[in-house]
Order: sequence, then structure tokens, then C-alpha cells
Amino acid sequence: MTDRPVVKRTARALLIDGEDEPELVLIKRTKPGEPPYWITPGGGVEPEDASVVAALHRELDEELGATVTRVVPAFVDTVPYPGPGEEAEATAHGGRVPCATGGPAPGQSVPGEPATGAEESAAGAGGSVTDAGKSAAGAGMPAAEAAGSGAVKVQHFFVCRLASMDLTRRHGPEVDEPRGEYEVVRVPFTRKGIASVDVVPPSLRDYLDSNVEGVLALLADDLV
Repeated sequence: MTDRPVVKRTARALLIDGEDEPELVLIKRTKPGEPPYWITPGGGVEPEDASVVAALHRELDEELGATVTRVVPAFVDTVPYPGPGEEAEATAHGGRVPCATGGPAPGQSVPGEPATGAEESAAGAGGSVTDAGKSAAGAGMPAAEAAGSGAVKVQHFFVCRLASMDLTRRHGPEVDEPRGEYEVVRVPFTRKGIASVDVVPPSLRDYLDSNVEGVLALLADDLV
């Protein structure tokens, strides 16, 4: 039993394309009246996902029409939940935050919805907002109670190599009901390249700045 209830989990990709001059595939988010920011592709773990990795493959198919290989855990980030602006998300769930058991909390029957912009920019989450996670115990709780209980969201980042991408196959909330612009971009996977854009969350940006070589080493043929 953890000290803080895990009420949401996400799966996101450090998506690498190329070997000699590797690039990082990102999504540039632009909203009216706000500065742009860049997020890694991925989103919330949903009840029907068999695992966190399965959620990652589903999200990459939805957001990029992409398939990947060599999926390796690289980084995990734990942040308070709900964070700034996420109370509106809880309101959409009848005033209750999602549970992390893989199914609806008692009394909940809420379809997946696009993630709030505040959630994306403050914590690097995106995709859909649903009951999330498979391994953490607990049921949904009122937003105020979650905020006061130290509830957290766990964000899993996996380094993986891009196998194919067809943007014409994109589907899901980001395509069907866009809020602002979603532009797929690439930056050199170097410290300079990463520093050239405002990658969120900041904890990921700091991790990449210190571990470019280490992240690429996770894709080495002799790792396993």
C-alpha cells in the first residue's frame, strides 16, 4: 500500500527515428492566446488496455498512425493529481477523479474525453481522460478529497524506435475534436535540439538534458 493513492497513469513515448542522426518525434500544441509547448506522444491508460505498454501502442496508433519497436522503460514521473486546472476534468467525471483500478469508480459511467490543456502543459499528459491504470488499488474519490489526500498521477515514459508512421491514419479525440493545433514535429535528439523547444513536463526536459546518451543506449542491440 502506498502513502499516496495513484488515481491516474499515463504511457508516453520518447520516440526515436533514425540511428546516425537520431530525431525525437514530438507533438507541438498551440492554443489561441497561449504560447506553444511540445509534448511526447501518448496518453492515459484505459480500462480496456491489457497493460501500460499496450496503452502506449494504442495511443501511438491513434495520435500518429505509428508502430514502434524496442519499447524500453526510461523514465517515470509522479505528480500531484488533480493539478492546476484539473478540477474541471474531475467535474466531467461527476466531481470524482478517476480510479486506478482499470474500471469505473462506484457510480461512475463516463466515456473517455480529451485531456484538459492544463493537464497536458503542466504534467505532460495528453490523449484521453478515463479511469486509468491496472495495478494501483483504490476507487474514485471526490476531487476535493483527492486533492487533500495527496493523490498522484504516475507518468511512464518509454524509449522506442519508430518503425512506421502514417498521419492519414490518425484518429481519436485529438483528431475528431481538436482543441487548438496538434502538429507532429521532429527535433534532433541532442541537448541542443531538446533545448530548442519547450518540452513538458519540465522534469522530462531535465532528464533528457542529462541523459541523451543513456536514453540511446537503452536501444542498443546488446542491452538484453
